[in-house]
Order: sequence, then C-alpha cells, then structure tokens
Amino acid sequence: MLEDLFTRKNIIGFLLKISGAIVMVWGVFQGFIVIAEFSSEYGEIPLVAITAFFTPILMGLVIIGFGEVIDLLQQLADKGKPKATPKKESAPPSHTIPLFDEADLKAFYSSKGIEINTITATKRRDIFIVESNGKVDYVELGGFSPRILSEDEVEEFME
Repeated sequence: MLEDLFTRKNIIGFLLKISGAIVMVWGVFQGFIVIAEFSSEYGEIPLVAITAFFTPILMGLVIIGFGEVIDLLQQLADKGKPKATPKKESAPPSHTIPLFDEADLKAFYSSKGIEINTITATKRRDIFIVESNGKVDYVELGGFSPRILSEDEVEEFME
C-alpha cells in the first residue's frame, strides 16, 4: 500500500509526497531532541515538547495529502485523454491516399482507357494496389510517371 502511495503519476504530486515524508522524519528527530532537552532540564515532559513532536508529523501528513490530491486530479485529467493505440504493421487504410497520388493514378489509367474500381495504399507510401476491370496491379509512383510493377517486383515487395 505504501509503494502505491509513492508511485509517480505526476511529478509535482510525487515531490510533495516525498517532501511530506522528509518533514515527518525531520520532525520526529527534532521532537526527540526537544523532548530529551526538556526532560533533562525540567524532569518531566511539558506540553510544548509534545507539541514540538506531533506538529511536524501532522504537517507532513497534510503535505502528503496535497500530493495525493494532485495525483487524483491527474488521474481525472488522464481519463479524458484518448489512449494511444499501437500501429499495425499492415497497410494503412485506403482513406490515407494523398489526393495528388490518386489523381496521378486516375490520369494514368484514364489515358489507357481503363476505369479504376478501387485504390488501396500499401505499407510503402509510393506503391498502391489498383483494382480495375477485375485485374489487380501494383503501381509505383516513385518516378516521373506511374509504373506497373512486374510479378517479380511484386513478390519482392511482399517479402
């Protein structure tokens, strides 16, 4: 339970908790010194010595409480943020095709008199899968004009 109290969720909350613990430990040492002095001088422990012992403990608990409040507020703030999801290694969705690449592919195929059914992006940003008239082509847009990849190049690309 104690290690859960001092987990680092927010740097300010963590530092407040550590400083609260330091205040408590320092206060205990200081309290023992004051109690020892008063008991040796007066023969008994007056209320001032007891107060010197417990005041730093209470102050340390208040400081730790402020640190916990900051951590709880950070948890509330983190719940409103979207969680990061790992990216898949597969091809990006088709809506990520840049408009100028889509226009180049449509112009390339329309010059041949072929109508494109779908264009799908691949894991490489310069190669697209183009489906037209029941035929699937892998097209590279890396040069000056689009180029349809050969079967060997497609197999090399798939590895």
